[in-house]
Amino acid sequence: MMNFFREKTNRFMVLKLLFFICFSGTSFAQQLTVSGIVTEENGGIPIPGVNIIVKNTNKGAVTDFDGNYQIQADTDDVLVFSFLGYEPIEVIVTTSVINVSLKEDTEKLNEVVIIGYGTTTVKDATGSITSVTSKDFNKGNIVTPGAGYLLQPQVTIPEDAISIVVSQDGEVSVTVQGQAEPAVIGQINTVNFVNPTGLEPIGQNLFTETGVSGAPQEGVPGLEGYGMIVQGALETSNVNTTEELVNLIESQRVYEMNSKVISAVDEMLSYINQQL
Repeated sequence: MMNFFREKTNRFMVLKLLFFICFSGTSFAQQLTVSGIVTEENGGIPIPGVNIIVKNTNKGAVTDFDGNYQIQADTDDVLVFSFLGYEPIEVIVTTSVINVSLKEDTEKLNEVVIIGYGTTTVKDATGSITSVTSKDFNKGNIVTPGAGYLLQPQVTIPEDAISIVVSQDGEVSVTVQGQAEPAVIGQINTVNFVNPTGLEPIGQNLFTETGVSGAPQEGVPGLEGYGMIVQGALETSNVNTTEELVNLIESQRVYEMNSKVISAVDEMLSYINQQL
């Protein structure tokens, strides 16, 4: 009888210990609603469109226009914050409020971008929006990324150049070793068309002239209709995610409503046929 009592007691202690371990495990893996704001490291400006994911999962969120976000995560999970032109950062979840500051990735920002419709002229093609990275300069001829079309008129970077500056009006200047003042070595002009929609796309973000588009009209960047050149920037998406999601939901609701109308009409016709 005593052995039976001891065996029951031991079983009870084992079950109690297992319950304590399970309860402790769940308490350490508590799920939180993590929220916060993502800003720039310099200036504290909110960054919209930042991607936040729980590392090694498919859980994700995106910051809104004011840089705010909200995501479900467990304690000790790792949140990964990433955005084009900024260095990604990983943060361990220890609290429900996590504010993050992202640092600009200077290596990825060393590009020249044309803003607006203005196009640059390249050999055999024109690009409505094209960019030239620092490696494309590479102390030689300026070319387009990818296919490497030569820019027209051609701009050549000296071998001893230590810095390159492209102004908003397309003026290219370099600083060479032994000289304090930068020297102007060329001009990047942009072109416009009477009918830009008539341009024929040839891939790699390049377009070619057609009879419908009309002849190219060359001008200086910054003038009306000729775009603007910005160095040290990245082109952002022109798609409004919120607007597209709203349109998607509206289309879904319209589809559901039409489906219900069709079902109701079908039931009415079926009832009428039965009565006849």
